[in-house]
Amino acid sequence: MTKDTSYRLGRYEIIEKENGEVWWETHAGFGRLRAGKCFIVEEILFIGPFKKEKPGFLKSEFIDHLNKFPKWEETKYYCSSYTIL
Repeated sequence: MTKDTSYRLGRYEIIEKENGEVWWETHAGFGRLRAGKCFIVEEILFIGPFKKEKPGFLKSEFIDHLNKFPKWEETKYYCSSYTIL
């Protein structure tokens, strides 16, 4: 069993995997979740494009789920696009 650590960041659940990877999940419509990888460069967390969609929560359930986690404070900034202009 892996020991993942979850955090909340806005509308995202940020998940630090035991192997060092960082993933995100967010509500994506009626009972759906989208997920993808993140990467960190210096003080910026980049939220990459979604890689998979799966069954999940209703929006209010997802918000309640998020509120159980501590706030993400590993980086000072985040960018919901993996490119910066």
